[in-house]
Amino acid sequence: MIIADTSASGFRPATGRGYDGVALLRAGGNLGTAALLYDGRALLTAAHVVVSHSVAELQVTFNTATGSYSRSVQKVLVHPQYSQGSTANDIAL
Repeated sequence: MIIADTSASGFRPATGRGYDGVALLRAGGNLGTAALLYDGRALLTAAHVVVSHSVAELQVTFNTATGSYSRSVQKVLVHPQYSQGSTANDIAL
């Protein structure tokens, strides 16, 4: 499970103000995308984006109508049956 640090103000932009729930996920020097899940604390992404990186290497950026917000990642959960090099179960939270 990718859980963004929500301690900073402005983490959850108000509905209807240009925020679409898509986030940019930086993993070391690589970029990936993620979708914000309903509770606003977890992101859905592909396991291959995060599997070879430590939590400290991951950063989430949300682009909103009022600006960009970057947050650190607290935890990553990769599907237990994911295997690198395969597209099966290529999912992470």
